[in-house]
Amino acid sequence: MKNKLLKSGLALLAGLMLQSAAFAQTLIPPFMADMPWVTPAGVGCGINTAVIDYPVTGDPNFPFGRLGACAYGGPGGVVVTDLNLPGFSVNTTYPVFGPGASGNTMAGCPDVILGNDLSSPTPAQDFIMAVAFVVNVVFRAPPLVEIDYYNIHYLVPGPGPFTVTPNSFQIIPVLPPWTPIGTVHLDVVAQSSMLIPYGMPLCDQFFVTYDATTPRLFTMCLQRLAG
Repeated sequence: MKNKLLKSGLALLAGLMLQSAAFAQTLIPPFMADMPWVTPAGVGCGINTAVIDYPVTGDPNFPFGRLGACAYGGPGGVVVTDLNLPGFSVNTTYPVFGPGASGNTMAGCPDVILGNDLSSPTPAQDFIMAVAFVVNVVFRAPPLVEIDYYNIHYLVPGPGPFTVTPNSFQIIPVLPPWTPIGTVHLDVVAQSSMLIPYGMPLCDQFFVTYDATTPRLFTMCLQRLAG
């Protein structure tokens, strides 16, 4: 199976960096080498990714590092990696059991976001990850939308090793006659008016959107990340 490459996410980020002059726009091409990111067996329906910056001390040329997450479907999971520390990642495969976990499995392709943990005394070392998906109806009926929350903690200020721990999960019931059909999207809100806790736009709110049928329904609601 082909590696799911980090290049795709970096190419998107680079492609969004546009230079405008006299109504002309120039795309900045990808500038980093390919890095294998997700290589588990059975990745079936694709991936979604998220990236967040964190402060790095002692390097004036690169004052921020980047933490990335990739959620994948079939059978499903999420892998977290530090883009400044190639070779170190934490891969969580579904179903997840234990405190803070539901034990449910994914149907379709999950989505993922990364945000700030303002409840932490060390916010530059602590982040919250949310993973959303439709619960697999083979194991759980009726189908529901689930959002799983994880705590990401750097053992020392990054770049460096970190842990990924289930925090809690949230079930969003989809009432009859509607039935979710496998598409759930998360969109984090980067609040440029709130440059806390370390000079970058605060990310502690997000929208969750899901698709349902009979009749067709698209629902969006605003949520808040909480540690």
